[in-house]
Amino acid sequence: EARQYAWHTRFDHASLRLRLPGNWEVLAQGLRGETLMGPGAVQVDLAAWYALAAHPLGEASLSLRYDDFGSTDRDLTPRDPNGEQGRALALAYAHPLSGSLTLITELLGVDSTRPARQLLDEAPRQREVSLAMILRWTF
Repeated sequence: EARQYAWHTRFDHASLRLRLPGNWEVLAQGLRGETLMGPGAVQVDLAAWYALAAHPLGEASLSLRYDDFGSTDRDLTPRDPNGEQGRALALAYAHPLSGSLTLITELLGVDSTRPARQLLDEAPRQREVSLAMILRWTF
């Protein structure tokens, strides 16, 4: 008989949106929770939060976002480490090209530590930087 498992995830979150003088907008959100799978196979506590500040520049906008995230492994399977801690910083510029097209340029830096990377012969701590150009089409 095959055994199947489902994930059981629950969390609480709170968010905030402020419109400040000078056309500044501030967004923030925090989350705490846990996810479980199988009879003791996976038990992970989750926590994350972010803060974003945005300001228009003519028709365009500039935003800066900070993220902090983590998961704590609570199960008894040492060969399957699920913990991770990290943070990220993003700077984005969005320029509308038309009513439905926006060109977005984003610089993103992520610094995270995940012990499971050692299972792949990688360093647990990784620092990554990316630059992306995105064409967003809304309809």
